[in-house]
Amino acid sequence: MPINWALEAYKWQFLASKVEKISFVDAFKGTLAGLGLGFITPQAVGDFAARIYFLKMKNKMEALGAILLARVSMFFVAVFYGIIGFYILNNFEVLKASSFVEEKMIWLVALLAFVTLTMIIHFNIYDHIPYKHYRKRWLMWFWNSFKVLTQYSYNDFSICFLLSVARYLVFTVQYLLLLHFFGVDIYNILIVSAVWMIYFVKSIFPTFNFLNDLGVREVSAVYFLSQLGVSNSDAVLSSLCLWLINILIPTLAGTAILLSAKYRKV
Repeated sequence: MPINWALEAYKWQFLASKVEKISFVDAFKGTLAGLGLGFITPQAVGDFAARIYFLKMKNKMEALGAILLARVSMFFVAVFYGIIGFYILNNFEVLKASSFVEEKMIWLVALLAFVTLTMIIHFNIYDHIPYKHYRKRWLMWFWNSFKVLTQYSYNDFSICFLLSVARYLVFTVQYLLLLHFFGVDIYNILIVSAVWMIYFVKSIFPTFNFLNDLGVREVSAVYFLSQLGVSNSDAVLSSLCLWLINILIPTLAGTAILLSAKYRKV
């Protein structure tokens, strides 16, 4: 768990450095606070708000682009490994019996992720919009909030995605270790592929409940792992323990950090 969130904090520190130099401690606090506030808000709203709250710059909205890149890079990695997992399971005919996951849906999500990523990497094309269009308030706000994306080089994007891959592999290993703890044979490429598919489904299905992603992962875990002979109880227990370790405990810490910061500010 500390490695997981330390990687995310380091990525946030690295990306935020284009708008403000922050310490790793402040980046770690902002990351956990974002998790705490995001616990009770749909999708990334709380995460965005808490991270920029810990910045000292005057116009904090200029950091939105950095947060967006951090989240999109993680989504793209989840889609990438999800596609690999899908074809491995499909090759062994694990998914053939049901239409729970269709190949067309897989490629539609992959296309969406690729287009979004391409637009972010080449965000500087918006700099060529005629100046008269910036008189529109909404377009001016959009450009000021996300223009930080133009400051990242291809090397910066590469570092960001390598950190995302490292973090993805960390919580893949976490899931496998929990399955092993409950007696599941994890030395099987199909189990690994099922875990990747679980994270894929979790990434593409929006969550609007105050328990974050609780429920989505459990349902997909039961579906994919049960087809590999894993009992429903082992699948659910592993998923719940992962949620407890990676979400609930850090969320409590992040909430405490956020409340403490607001108290000191008052």
